[in-house]
Amino acid sequence: MSDYPRRNVSDDEIEALAIMMIGQHGDDAARAAAERVNEMIDRDDLYGRDVWARVVHAVHERQHDPAETHIRGRAHELLPWARL
Repeated sequence: MSDYPRRNVSDDEIEALAIMMIGQHGDDAARAAAERVNEMIDRDDLYGRDVWARVVHAVHERQHDPAETHIRGRAHELLPWARL
């Protein structure tokens, strides 16, 4: 299990991560986020698994509605601590 402190990850943070993943990986964003889910499972990190599962879901939602990606360039403003 990870030694990082656990806290609630807001829906806005999940959305920002999804936007960043789409920006970085394009059509492969859901696959890349799912790989993170698997990494968390391999580490026995259920908290991380749950966070990345939410990201996978958010990526799928955004990719099904391309109009929703209009804030892609603002992802780092929404989530400054995440650098993928």
